[in-house]
Formats: sequence, structure tokens, C-alpha cells
Amino acid sequence: PQVFLVAAERAGVRPRRAVVFEDATFGIQAAKAAGMLAVGVGSTNPLPVLTDAGADVVVPDLRGFDVDDLVSRMEA
Repeated sequence: PQVFLVAAERAGVRPRRAVVFEDATFGIQAAKAAGMLAVGVGSTNPLPVLTDAGADVVVPDLRGFDVDDLVSRMEA
């Protein structure tokens, strides 16, 4: 999770307020280990694989991604 933690620190964002968009299972696992919300993008893996890796949200791609829903999740 180090790369995500460093990125959040440099951006001045607390990890629990950060979102990672990731298409790899190891990336999702790293994001979750860093305490971040993980959005699995199904560009290289099937959506169930990304869910099994721990993604909080899975989408086939980012077209039409519902940012308002994501913000609501983070505020909860």
C-alpha cells in the first residue's frame, strides 16, 4: 500500500478520504490495506474477481461513473 499512502500524503489527503481506481487485484488489495476506498475497473479482470479482491465498488469502465454515489459512500 506504500505507493498509495505516499500519493495521499503528497496530495494532502487522509487515506480514509482517498479513492483508488484500480483494474488489478493486487492494486485493490493494496488500496484496502492503505485504508482507502477501492473502485475496481473491469478493464483487465472480470467484475467478480475485483469484488473478491476487496473492491468497494466495481464498474465495467468509467463511462457514466456515478460520482455522486461515490461521494455519498465516502460521507457515510
